[in-house]
Amino acid sequence: MPRRVNSGSAATPLTTISIETGAHRLLIDIKREDMGEFGSIKGRVAAALVADGLQKNPGARHFVESSSGNLAVAMARICSGMGLRFTAVVDPRTPKALVSEILGSGGAIEMVDCIDSEGNYLSERIRLASKIGADQGAWWPNQYENFTNPLTHFTTLAPEVFEPARGPVAAVFVAVSTGGTARGIYDYSRIHSPRTRVVAVDVEGSRALGAEAGPRMVTGIGSTRESTFLRGLTGIERVWVTEEEAVSEMVQFNLDAGIALGVSAGALLRAAINQSFELSGTGGRIVCVAADGGTPYTELHGAFDSRRLGPRRYSLIWDGRAHPN
Repeated sequence: MPRRVNSGSAATPLTTISIETGAHRLLIDIKREDMGEFGSIKGRVAAALVADGLQKNPGARHFVESSSGNLAVAMARICSGMGLRFTAVVDPRTPKALVSEILGSGGAIEMVDCIDSEGNYLSERIRLASKIGADQGAWWPNQYENFTNPLTHFTTLAPEVFEPARGPVAAVFVAVSTGGTARGIYDYSRIHSPRTRVVAVDVEGSRALGAEAGPRMVTGIGSTRESTFLRGLTGIERVWVTEEEAVSEMVQFNLDAGIALGVSAGALLRAAINQSFELSGTGGRIVCVAADGGTPYTELHGAFDSRRLGPRRYSLIWDGRAHPN
């Protein structure tokens, strides 16, 4: 009998917040992927990649993948539950909390220590994942090139974001790393809600959206390689924020709303604030897809001074467990 993979894609709730910046007040629906079974949006992708791997290679007993943390946590848990081996290829910038979760979930760790000419680890992580796949017979899904990645967001996440009962969506803000989430949301919106603006948000120094590489210190958003899934896609909007803005918004939101979200959610909130004038008169919902929770990023809380953001106040409107009538 074929082995059944836990989908990892049960619907996650929305939390509605208010942002007051002095000049404008925005209501934003935050898609709470941190409240999913695996604690991050990568749970959806992990389940789909394992299922895809078992379909293509029914005899697979060992999976390997390069990851900055969240995907590896989910794949470790899924593989362990199915009696499969999993090896995560990570680097020294991977949050320690996530490394501990991978190990505690039954996964093995391969830590790369070789950086490229730009001071990054991703190319070496990918090289090592490929080598383990070849040398040890492990199945390497390759989340960076495998279109199962955006397809799972098209089929699971996007219908939740655009659920008709919640009303029309004016704009969706999505953080990028591999670009799979943004591509899945974009493709779905072109069919079901073509007037919706899909905004891909990156941090300065990342190449995920095709910009030039620069120094970066945070994980959870961005990449040292251009997204395969977004390359040449002209209809999606691309915006950048600084790492300082992303981390500071994350910290301020945690303090004001009492909800710990990840650094990529901070980037989305900052991007929405930067466009508050245009967004305030749209008449539709504004959605930010929060990829994960804030626990892995607590070590960043003292990295920047959130008071430099200027006047800001986040207020929790409802807690996301049920949509208001």
